[in-house]
Amino acid sequence: MYTTHVGSLPLDYSRTNVAKAFLDMVSIGIDYPPYPQLRGFIDIFLQPLLEQRIIGKRGEFYFLLQEEPVEIDVKEYIPEESIIVTNLVSTKSISNIKGLRAPITGPFTLASKIFIKRPSFMNSLLSRKKQTLEFMVDLARSFALTFKKFGYDFLVLDEPILGTIVGVKRLLFNYKPEDILSGLDRVFEGLYTLRGIHVCGRISKGLVEILLNLENIEVLDHEFADSPENLRNYDVEVLESHDKFIAFGCLSSKKAIVERKEEILSLVKSGLSRYGRRLLMIKPDCGLGGLRGATSNPILDYKIAIDKLRRIVEVAREVEY
Repeated sequence: MYTTHVGSLPLDYSRTNVAKAFLDMVSIGIDYPPYPQLRGFIDIFLQPLLEQRIIGKRGEFYFLLQEEPVEIDVKEYIPEESIIVTNLVSTKSISNIKGLRAPITGPFTLASKIFIKRPSFMNSLLSRKKQTLEFMVDLARSFALTFKKFGYDFLVLDEPILGTIVGVKRLLFNYKPEDILSGLDRVFEGLYTLRGIHVCGRISKGLVEILLNLENIEVLDHEFADSPENLRNYDVEVLESHDKFIAFGCLSSKKAIVERKEEILSLVKSGLSRYGRRLLMIKPDCGLGGLRGATSNPILDYKIAIDKLRRIVEVAREVEY
């Protein structure tokens, strides 16, 4: 059983802190460490659109400037954080990891944060299905291609907004299941490496069906500690028949405490009894950047986050399939 992390940590952004966070994850034994996301996961991936004036920013909000954005040159853009990490791996000859995880904010989530005129969800680029399924998917694909070129071997789309778009009874903005399927699959088409998708929160049955039928994504990354009802969404037979694996969120990314090993172990065993060897990895539910400010001491916030990751490694070493 492998260990991984979604990406964010409660540290201020600097090159020094990126290096520190990555080396800390390596030293405690995370098998698939991500480049540390110390900036907002939306800001990181909208930066090239901002630089090319396809979008603008007013306060905290992004707005579409070009009504029909048809060309984009991201110039093999990947975040500075990820380049710092690849340089560390080569210069320090890091060999005790299984691979590098590349968190990539997905096309639907990015589209949900680009507004047409006023900053509201229903007035976001998601309401323009053609631009989302073409322009934003092309953008996410260009990121994925560049991460692969730079040596990242576990590419993961972060798509928290899918839980909102694909509701219990209907899909918003007149999307169809095949729209979501084709858009996500096209991001990773022809990229032969380990590929995943992270969707947090409760997962509806409709979304489960979409995720199971993805052809170019093998790893489904969800939270199970704060959303234990997600356990019922899959079983080993369904996962095997669709050739899918689970990255299992086994501790809270919201609570500023380090869970007891026995508590985590109990949840992981529940996952194993349902998913068997299809439970490929364990991890926190989501990123740990939300722990920033959880205490009055930034050093303690970071220590809690790292100790949570350390506890996951301890559990993985005790678990037997």
